[in-house]
Amino acid sequence: MGNLDLLALEYFVEVAQAGAFSTASAVIKVSQPTLSRHIKLLEDELGTRLLERTGHGVEPTEAGEMLLRHARPLLARARQMRAEVADTGSSPSESVVLGLAPAAGRILNVPVAREFMRAAPNGNLRIVECFTSFVQEWITSGRIDIGIVYEDNVQSPLESELLWDERYYLVAARSRGTDRDLGNAIDFSAIADIPLVLPGPPHGMRLKIDRTAAARNVQLDVMCEIDGLNALLDLVRKGIACTILTRPALFNFAGASELKVVPIVNPIISSTAILIRSFDRPVTNTTRKLVQVIREQARLVRHRWQA
Repeated sequence: MGNLDLLALEYFVEVAQAGAFSTASAVIKVSQPTLSRHIKLLEDELGTRLLERTGHGVEPTEAGEMLLRHARPLLARARQMRAEVADTGSSPSESVVLGLAPAAGRILNVPVAREFMRAAPNGNLRIVECFTSFVQEWITSGRIDIGIVYEDNVQSPLESELLWDERYYLVAARSRGTDRDLGNAIDFSAIADIPLVLPGPPHGMRLKIDRTAAARNVQLDVMCEIDGLNALLDLVRKGIACTILTRPALFNFAGASELKVVPIVNPIISSTAILIRSFDRPVTNTTRKLVQVIREQARLVRHRWQA
């Protein structure tokens, strides 16, 4: 095993994890013949079959499973080594991709980008917004480096760090007389009588709301499901229905002054924003600087919304 090809090893891991050559080819943008050729060379080097074809794709043999256990940490160390050596250059220009859940994007897009450019002038930051499940999937597949999501829908074993908590509120249009109707707080059970517009599952907040309703035997009146935050808030502002959101989700919304925000009690519901990243991704100086920026912005968020 002295001359083991790291590229072939990486291709083997991708195919084994994907369960099919076609899937791995689409994910890492390498042709199927190239993947097959490298894995065949790896099998010849080791003198054993590593993958068996099935009716649905491929799966590792016993030898393949053993190689997978050793290959993952070996490849992680190799990526880390390359990243650290590259960081020693006089003017490193490492790229880093940050994935944000939409509500987190409301409050972090601009300040994180601004502070990152100050902290890493030679770095390159790309920010993408998508739901927690996509951020999680793209981190696992290597498409993004760091994600900020809400813990309600995180399932994969990723490295995580708590950032801040967000309490849930009932949000309604002031034009409907909600100051009189709702008061200064509302029991969760009382929301059953209020028409709602909510994001659809598998949105993490929606899943938590649905679990709370099921536990309390509350039947919610969900008139409409909208995954776009701005469209959802516009519908509420026009008095068509109410919604359930956190305060950061209203940040920078042009019609926020037209909305009444009422805390939900009995029970109090909240979500926790977390930073996630893969154990296998290399940690560069640029990545460290981005994490430092995020931690500082998270401290400001806690001060503003959790005081």
